[in-house]
Amino acid sequence: MRTIHVDLGRQWRGGQRQCALLCSRLAAAGHETHLVCRAGAPLAVAAAEAGVGVVPLRPAGLAAWLAPARIARLVGRTDATLIAAHEARALGAVVAARRLARSSAAVVYHRRVDVPWGHDRLTRAKLAEVDAFICVSQAVAAIVAAQGIAAERVAVVHSGVPGLARVAAARAAWLRRLGHREPLCLLAAVGGLLAHKGHRVLLDAIVQLNREGMRVHAALAGSGPLASSLMGQIRACSLEHQVTLLGEFDEVASLLSAADCYVHPSLTEGLGTSILDAMSIGTAVVAARAGGIPEIVVPGETGRLVAPGDAAGLARAIRAVASEPEATRRMAAAARERFRAEFTDRAMASGTLAVYERVCSGRA
Repeated sequence: MRTIHVDLGRQWRGGQRQCALLCSRLAAAGHETHLVCRAGAPLAVAAAEAGVGVVPLRPAGLAAWLAPARIARLVGRTDATLIAAHEARALGAVVAARRLARSSAAVVYHRRVDVPWGHDRLTRAKLAEVDAFICVSQAVAAIVAAQGIAAERVAVVHSGVPGLARVAAARAAWLRRLGHREPLCLLAAVGGLLAHKGHRVLLDAIVQLNREGMRVHAALAGSGPLASSLMGQIRACSLEHQVTLLGEFDEVASLLSAADCYVHPSLTEGLGTSILDAMSIGTAVVAARAGGIPEIVVPGETGRLVAPGDAAGLARAIRAVASEPEATRRMAAAARERFRAEFTDRAMASGTLAVYERVCSGRA
Protein backbone atom coordinates (compact mmCIF):
# COMPACT_ATOMS: atom_id res chain seq x y z
CA MET A 1 0.00 0.00 0.00
CA ARG A 2 1.23 3.51 -0.86
CA THR A 3 0.13 6.04 1.74
CA ILE A 4 0.65 9.76 2.27
CA HIS A 5 0.09 11.24 5.73
CA VAL A 6 -0.42 14.93 6.43
CA ASP A 7 -0.12 16.79 9.74
CA LEU A 8 0.36 20.57 9.72
CA GLY A 9 0.72 21.01 13.50
CA ARG A 10 3.68 22.94 14.88
CA GLN A 11 3.58 21.28 18.29
CA TRP A 12 4.26 17.80 19.66
CA ARG A 13 1.07 16.45 21.17
CA GLY A 14 -0.56 13.05 21.36
CA GLY A 15 -1.84 13.26 17.79
CA GLN A 16 1.60 13.98 16.35
CA ARG A 17 3.05 11.12 18.38
CA GLN A 18 0.42 8.72 17.03
CA CYS A 19 1.08 9.90 13.48
CA ALA A 20 4.82 9.27 13.86
CA LEU A 21 4.29 5.83 15.41
CA LEU A 22 1.83 4.81 12.70
CA CYS A 23 4.07 5.96 9.85
CA SER A 24 7.04 4.19 11.42
CA ARG A 25 5.12 0.91 11.75
CA LEU A 26 3.76 1.09 8.19
CA ALA A 27 7.20 1.82 6.73
CA ALA A 28 8.77 -0.99 8.76
CA ALA A 29 6.13 -3.38 7.40
CA GLY A 30 7.16 -2.57 3.83
CA HIS A 31 4.42 -0.10 2.89
CA GLU A 32 5.53 2.96 0.92
CA THR A 33 4.93 5.75 3.43
CA HIS A 34 5.36 9.52 3.07
CA LEU A 35 4.71 12.17 5.72
CA VAL A 36 3.98 15.80 4.80
CA CYS A 37 4.53 18.15 7.74
CA ARG A 38 6.08 21.48 8.70
CA ALA A 39 9.83 21.72 8.29
CA GLY A 40 11.60 21.60 11.64
CA ALA A 41 8.49 20.62 13.58
CA PRO A 42 8.98 17.97 16.29
CA LEU A 43 6.95 15.55 14.17
CA ALA A 44 9.33 15.97 11.23
CA VAL A 45 12.32 15.22 13.46
CA ALA A 46 10.72 12.19 15.14
CA ALA A 47 9.52 10.68 11.86
CA ALA A 48 12.87 11.16 10.12
CA GLU A 49 14.65 9.49 13.04
CA ALA A 50 12.25 6.55 12.67
CA GLY A 51 13.16 6.16 9.01
CA VAL A 52 9.96 7.61 7.56
CA GLY A 53 10.16 9.58 4.30
CA VAL A 54 9.43 13.18 5.34
CA VAL A 55 8.29 15.86 2.89
CA PRO A 56 8.95 19.14 4.77
CA LEU A 57 6.91 22.24 4.02
CA ARG A 58 8.85 25.52 3.89
CA PRO A 59 8.59 28.34 4.76
CA ALA A 60 6.74 27.45 7.94
CA GLY A 61 4.48 30.49 7.80
CA LEU A 62 3.12 29.47 4.38
CA ALA A 63 3.01 25.73 5.02
CA ALA A 64 -0.79 25.51 5.10
CA TRP A 65 -1.10 27.43 1.81
CA LEU A 66 1.60 25.46 0.02
CA ALA A 67 0.43 22.06 1.25
CA PRO A 68 -2.27 21.21 -1.36
CA ALA A 69 0.01 21.72 -4.39
CA ARG A 70 2.90 19.90 -2.70
CA ILE A 71 0.70 16.97 -1.73
CA ALA A 72 -0.85 16.83 -5.21
CA ARG A 73 2.60 16.54 -6.80
CA LEU A 74 3.50 13.80 -4.32
CA VAL A 75 0.25 11.96 -5.10
CA GLY A 76 1.04 12.05 -8.80
CA ARG A 77 4.62 10.95 -8.35
CA THR A 78 3.83 8.02 -6.03
CA ASP A 79 0.41 7.04 -7.42
CA ALA A 80 -0.74 6.98 -3.79
CA THR A 81 -3.41 4.51 -2.72
CA LEU A 82 -4.55 6.51 0.28
CA ILE A 83 -4.08 10.00 1.77
CA ALA A 84 -4.57 10.40 5.53
CA ALA A 85 -5.25 13.70 7.32
CA HIS A 86 -4.14 13.56 10.94
CA GLU A 87 -5.62 16.84 12.19
CA ALA A 88 -8.24 19.37 11.17
CA ARG A 89 -5.99 21.78 9.23
CA ALA A 90 -4.56 18.91 7.22
CA LEU A 91 -7.99 17.77 6.06
CA GLY A 92 -8.60 20.79 3.84
CA ALA A 93 -5.15 20.40 2.28
CA VAL A 94 -5.72 16.69 1.62
CA VAL A 95 -9.12 17.20 0.00
CA ALA A 96 -7.78 20.02 -2.19
CA ALA A 97 -4.73 17.95 -3.14
CA ARG A 98 -6.80 14.97 -4.29
CA ARG A 99 -8.83 17.26 -6.53
CA LEU A 100 -5.72 18.96 -7.93
CA ALA A 101 -4.11 15.60 -8.67
CA ARG A 102 -7.36 14.18 -10.09
CA SER A 103 -6.57 11.12 -8.03
CA SER A 104 -8.73 8.17 -7.03
CA ALA A 105 -6.82 7.73 -3.78
CA ALA A 106 -8.94 7.17 -0.68
CA VAL A 107 -9.10 9.97 1.90
CA VAL A 108 -9.07 9.05 5.59
CA TYR A 109 -9.49 11.52 8.46
CA HIS A 110 -7.98 10.52 11.81
CA ARG A 111 -10.18 12.15 14.45
CA ARG A 112 -8.54 12.32 17.90
CA VAL A 113 -10.49 14.98 19.82
CA ASP A 114 -13.86 14.64 21.55
CA VAL A 115 -15.31 17.95 20.37
CA PRO A 116 -17.76 18.60 17.53
CA TRP A 117 -16.66 20.39 14.38
CA GLY A 118 -18.30 23.44 12.81
CA HIS A 119 -21.35 23.32 10.57
CA ASP A 120 -20.29 25.91 8.01
CA ARG A 121 -20.51 25.13 4.30
CA LEU A 122 -16.73 24.71 3.82
CA THR A 123 -16.47 22.18 6.67
CA ARG A 124 -19.42 20.18 5.32
CA ALA A 125 -17.85 20.14 1.85
CA LYS A 126 -14.53 18.83 3.19
CA LEU A 127 -16.17 16.13 5.29
CA ALA A 128 -18.21 14.94 2.32
CA GLU A 129 -14.92 14.07 0.57
CA VAL A 130 -13.77 11.76 3.37
CA ASP A 131 -14.05 8.04 2.68
CA ALA A 132 -13.51 6.96 6.29
CA PHE A 133 -13.14 8.52 9.72
CA ILE A 134 -10.82 6.67 12.09
CA CYS A 135 -11.66 7.68 15.67
CA VAL A 136 -9.39 7.01 18.65
CA SER A 137 -12.27 6.02 20.90
CA GLN A 138 -15.92 5.09 20.94
CA ALA A 139 -16.55 8.44 22.61
CA VAL A 140 -15.09 10.32 19.65
CA ALA A 141 -16.96 8.03 17.21
CA ALA A 142 -20.24 8.85 18.95
CA ILE A 143 -19.63 12.58 18.43
CA VAL A 144 -18.76 12.01 14.77
CA ALA A 145 -21.92 9.94 14.27
CA ALA A 146 -24.04 12.55 16.07
CA GLN A 147 -22.95 15.06 13.44
CA GLY A 148 -24.50 13.08 10.65
CA ILE A 149 -21.68 10.81 9.47
CA ALA A 150 -22.99 7.40 8.40
CA ALA A 151 -21.91 4.46 10.55
CA GLU A 152 -20.25 2.64 7.63
CA ARG A 153 -17.82 5.57 7.24
CA VAL A 154 -16.70 5.47 10.90
CA ALA A 155 -14.18 3.10 12.49
CA VAL A 156 -12.63 3.00 15.95
CA VAL A 157 -8.94 2.23 16.41
CA HIS A 158 -7.61 2.98 19.87
CA SER A 159 -4.31 4.81 20.12
CA GLY A 160 -1.25 2.79 21.09
CA VAL A 161 2.24 3.39 22.44
CA PRO A 162 5.43 1.28 22.48
CA GLY A 163 5.48 1.01 26.27
CA LEU A 164 8.11 2.18 28.71
CA ALA A 165 10.67 0.33 30.81
CA ARG A 166 10.97 1.07 34.51
CA VAL A 167 14.04 3.08 35.53
CA ALA A 168 16.01 1.71 38.47
CA ALA A 169 16.54 4.01 41.48
CA ALA A 170 14.34 6.69 39.90
CA ARG A 171 12.42 7.32 43.13
CA ALA A 172 15.43 8.40 45.17
CA ALA A 173 16.77 10.53 42.33
CA TRP A 174 13.50 12.41 41.90
CA LEU A 175 13.05 13.01 45.62
CA ARG A 176 16.51 14.59 45.73
CA ARG A 177 15.76 16.61 42.61
CA LEU A 178 12.52 17.95 44.06
CA GLY A 179 13.99 18.55 47.52
CA HIS A 180 11.83 16.07 49.42
CA ARG A 181 12.19 13.01 51.60
CA GLU A 182 9.94 10.09 52.45
CA PRO A 183 7.11 9.73 53.23
CA LEU A 184 5.69 11.57 50.24
CA CYS A 185 3.02 10.90 47.61
CA LEU A 186 4.66 11.86 44.32
CA LEU A 187 2.18 12.69 41.56
CA ALA A 188 3.06 12.85 37.88
CA ALA A 189 1.10 14.45 35.05
CA VAL A 190 2.21 14.54 31.40
CA GLY A 191 0.57 16.65 28.72
CA GLY A 192 0.26 20.07 27.16
CA LEU A 193 -0.49 22.93 29.54
CA LEU A 194 -3.87 23.59 27.98
CA ALA A 195 -7.17 24.52 29.63
CA HIS A 196 -8.93 21.27 28.73
CA LYS A 197 -6.19 19.19 30.39
CA GLY A 198 -7.54 20.16 33.82
CA HIS A 199 -4.32 21.12 35.59
CA ARG A 200 -6.22 23.75 37.60
CA VAL A 201 -8.39 20.99 39.03
CA LEU A 202 -5.28 19.11 40.13
CA LEU A 203 -3.94 22.19 41.90
CA ASP A 204 -7.25 22.61 43.73
CA ALA A 205 -7.07 18.93 44.75
CA ILE A 206 -3.59 19.47 46.19
CA VAL A 207 -4.90 22.37 48.27
CA GLN A 208 -7.57 20.01 49.61
CA LEU A 209 -4.97 17.34 50.44
CA ASN A 210 -2.89 19.94 52.25
CA ARG A 211 -5.85 20.75 54.49
CA GLU A 212 -6.04 17.06 55.35
CA GLY A 213 -2.34 16.89 56.19
CA MET A 214 -1.24 14.66 53.31
CA ARG A 215 2.27 15.30 51.95
CA VAL A 216 2.19 15.45 48.14
CA HIS A 217 4.28 16.84 45.33
CA ALA A 218 3.10 17.10 41.72
CA ALA A 219 5.57 17.12 38.82
CA LEU A 220 3.87 18.39 35.65
CA ALA A 221 5.64 17.60 32.38
CA GLY A 222 4.68 19.55 29.28
CA SER A 223 4.45 23.06 27.90
CA GLY A 224 1.71 25.28 26.57
CA PRO A 225 -0.08 28.62 26.76
CA LEU A 226 -1.43 27.97 30.26
CA ALA A 227 2.05 27.87 31.86
CA SER A 228 2.12 31.43 33.21
CA SER A 229 -1.48 31.27 34.43
CA LEU A 230 -0.79 27.99 36.25
CA MET A 231 2.30 29.51 37.83
CA GLY A 232 0.11 32.33 39.10
CA GLN A 233 -2.31 29.84 40.65
CA ILE A 234 0.60 27.94 42.22
CA ARG A 235 1.89 31.13 43.86
CA ALA A 236 -1.60 32.25 44.96
CA CYS A 237 -2.14 28.89 46.68
CA SER A 238 1.41 28.80 48.16
CA LEU A 239 2.21 25.57 46.32
CA GLU A 240 5.69 26.59 45.09
CA HIS A 241 7.30 23.75 47.06
CA GLN A 242 4.67 21.19 46.09
CA VAL A 243 4.24 21.67 42.35
CA THR A 244 7.01 21.67 39.73
CA LEU A 245 6.45 22.68 36.12
CA LEU A 246 9.04 20.64 34.23
CA GLY A 247 8.33 21.93 30.72
CA GLU A 248 9.11 19.70 27.75
CA PHE A 249 11.54 16.95 28.70
CA ASP A 250 12.49 13.42 27.72
CA GLU A 251 12.56 11.76 31.16
CA VAL A 252 8.99 10.48 31.20
CA ALA A 253 10.00 6.88 31.97
CA SER A 254 12.07 8.03 34.92
CA LEU A 255 9.30 10.26 36.28
CA LEU A 256 6.62 7.57 35.95
CA SER A 257 8.93 5.02 37.58
CA ALA A 258 9.34 7.33 40.58
CA ALA A 259 5.70 8.40 40.93
CA ASP A 260 3.16 6.88 43.29
CA CYS A 261 0.38 7.97 41.00
CA TYR A 262 -0.14 9.23 37.47
CA VAL A 263 -2.90 11.88 37.43
CA HIS A 264 -4.84 12.80 34.28
CA PRO A 265 -7.52 15.37 35.21
CA SER A 266 -8.69 16.30 31.68
CA LEU A 267 -12.03 18.03 31.18
CA THR A 268 -12.21 16.66 27.61
CA GLU A 269 -10.03 13.95 26.06
CA GLY A 270 -10.09 11.88 22.91
CA LEU A 271 -8.32 8.96 24.61
CA GLY A 272 -5.22 9.96 26.62
CA THR A 273 -2.02 8.25 25.46
CA SER A 274 -0.04 9.44 28.48
CA ILE A 275 -2.30 7.20 30.54
CA LEU A 276 -1.13 4.31 28.37
CA ASP A 277 2.50 5.19 29.16
CA ALA A 278 1.71 5.02 32.88
CA MET A 279 -0.14 1.73 32.47
CA SER A 280 2.78 0.24 30.52
CA ILE A 281 5.21 0.96 33.32
CA GLY A 282 2.90 -0.18 36.14
CA THR A 283 2.19 3.22 37.72
CA ALA A 284 -1.16 3.67 39.47
CA VAL A 285 -3.62 5.84 37.50
CA VAL A 286 -6.15 8.39 38.69
CA ALA A 287 -8.02 10.09 35.84
CA ALA A 288 -11.13 12.05 34.96
CA ARG A 289 -14.06 10.23 33.39
CA ALA A 290 -13.79 12.35 30.23
CA GLY A 291 -14.09 11.40 26.56
CA GLY A 292 -12.47 8.08 25.77
CA ILE A 293 -10.63 7.67 29.09
CA PRO A 294 -13.15 5.11 30.47
CA GLU A 295 -12.26 2.92 27.49
CA ILE A 296 -8.73 2.67 28.93
CA VAL A 297 -9.26 2.85 32.68
CA VAL A 298 -11.80 0.47 34.19
CA PRO A 299 -12.78 1.88 37.61
CA GLY A 300 -11.69 -0.37 40.44
CA GLU A 301 -9.94 -2.75 38.03
CA THR A 302 -7.18 -0.83 36.24
CA GLY A 303 -7.35 2.54 37.99
CA ARG A 304 -9.56 5.13 39.64
CA LEU A 305 -11.87 7.54 37.81
CA VAL A 306 -13.51 10.75 39.00
CA ALA A 307 -15.92 13.22 37.43
CA PRO A 308 -14.26 15.85 35.21
CA GLY A 309 -13.68 19.07 37.13
CA ASP A 310 -14.26 17.43 40.55
CA ALA A 311 -11.29 18.56 42.67
CA ALA A 312 -12.67 17.00 45.86
CA GLY A 313 -13.18 13.66 44.08
CA LEU A 314 -9.69 13.85 42.62
CA ALA A 315 -8.26 14.46 46.10
CA ARG A 316 -10.15 11.44 47.48
CA ALA A 317 -8.85 9.20 44.68
CA ILE A 318 -5.25 10.34 45.21
CA ARG A 319 -5.62 9.73 48.95
CA ALA A 320 -6.93 6.23 48.22
CA VAL A 321 -3.80 5.45 46.17
CA ALA A 322 -1.71 5.93 49.31
CA SER A 323 -4.17 4.54 51.90
CA GLU A 324 -5.10 1.39 49.97
CA PRO A 325 -1.72 0.05 48.80
CA GLU A 326 -2.84 -3.52 48.07
CA ALA A 327 -5.73 -2.40 45.87
CA THR A 328 -3.44 0.13 44.17
CA ARG A 329 -0.84 -2.53 43.34
CA ARG A 330 -3.51 -4.90 42.06
CA MET A 331 -5.00 -2.27 39.75
CA ALA A 332 -1.60 -1.16 38.46
CA ALA A 333 -0.67 -4.76 37.61
CA ALA A 334 -3.99 -5.32 35.85
CA ALA A 335 -3.53 -2.07 33.91
CA ARG A 336 -0.12 -3.20 32.72
CA GLU A 337 -1.53 -6.47 31.43
CA ARG A 338 -4.41 -4.68 29.71
CA PHE A 339 -1.97 -2.33 28.02
CA ARG A 340 0.07 -5.24 26.65
CA ALA A 341 -3.04 -6.96 25.35
CA GLU A 342 -4.81 -4.01 23.73
CA PHE A 343 -2.97 -0.70 23.59
CA THR A 344 0.46 -1.13 22.01
CA ASP A 345 1.52 0.83 18.94
CA ARG A 346 1.71 -2.48 17.09
CA ALA A 347 -2.00 -3.10 17.76
CA MET A 348 -2.83 0.48 16.72
CA ALA A 349 -0.94 0.16 13.43
CA SER A 350 -2.48 -3.25 12.68
CA GLY A 351 -6.00 -1.96 13.31
CA THR A 352 -5.38 1.15 11.22
CA LEU A 353 -3.98 -0.84 8.30
CA ALA A 354 -7.04 -3.08 8.34
CA VAL A 355 -9.28 -0.03 7.97
CA TYR A 356 -7.06 1.38 5.22
CA GLU A 357 -7.27 -1.86 3.26
CA ARG A 358 -11.04 -2.06 3.67
CA VAL A 359 -11.52 1.53 2.51
CA CYS A 360 -9.26 1.09 -0.52
CA SER A 361 -10.98 -2.16 -1.44
CA GLY A 362 -14.35 -0.42 -1.25
CA ARG A 363 -13.22 2.40 -3.54
CA ALA A 364 -11.81 -0.09 -6.05
